[in-house]
Amino acid sequence: MERDYRSQLLKLYKSWFSEIVNDLEVLIYPRFDDSQIDSIFESFKVKWSQLVDGFSSKVRSIAGFVKDFTTRNFNRQMESVNKKELEVNPFINNPKLSQSINDFVSENVRLIKNFGNQGADRLTTLINDSVRQGQSIKTIKDHLKTEFGFGENKAKLIARDQVGKFHGNLTQIQHLEAGIDKYIWQTAQDERVRPKHRERNKKVFSWDKPPSDGHPGQPIQCRCVALPYFDDE
Repeated sequence: MERDYRSQLLKLYKSWFSEIVNDLEVLIYPRFDDSQIDSIFESFKVKWSQLVDGFSSKVRSIAGFVKDFTTRNFNRQMESVNKKELEVNPFINNPKLSQSINDFVSENVRLIKNFGNQGADRLTTLINDSVRQGQSIKTIKDHLKTEFGFGENKAKLIARDQVGKFHGNLTQIQHLEAGIDKYIWQTAQDERVRPKHRERNKKVFSWDKPPSDGHPGQPIQCRCVALPYFDDE
């Protein structure tokens, strides 16, 4: 899910950024014309906003995949602890689910728009400064490469972080709807787990008393998950 989201978002970003490069190359050769820099980047910010609005349908599809994965995972967990009476789909006709999906789409659209617009603003400043300082065309191209790499990393971060957060939010909804008010903190159990979360591994927490940085999946780039806990364990 995260991989698919990342791939689609990077494809959108690369296509948009290629248009920026192509338009700038027209200004660069044979002599750099800086009179249109501001207007070019403003137009690309508008274009980015329109592209992201169209991309929102794909974000909603990703949300559907995460929902289905969370449901299957929950039912497997119930089966493994002989709680098949809870092996249901708490998401059916659940207004909390609809709101959670809408929030996920809105937040992702906001984040994606922001990182593209901020990149365009940075390039506007960098290129205008380069012109005033008499820097070479090579320096301008280096700015483009740097900004592309920054945006690429930001896109990857959004996909990784937001899918984890959404999965964590859906898990919480699912547990509470099924009457499960506690969970077992489960890490990814590798060297990338942050020390604070490693200390929480296998420990029991209440959904109504989140740790200082939130439930599993809520801290930025958290890959931990919440396993259902029953008081008879």
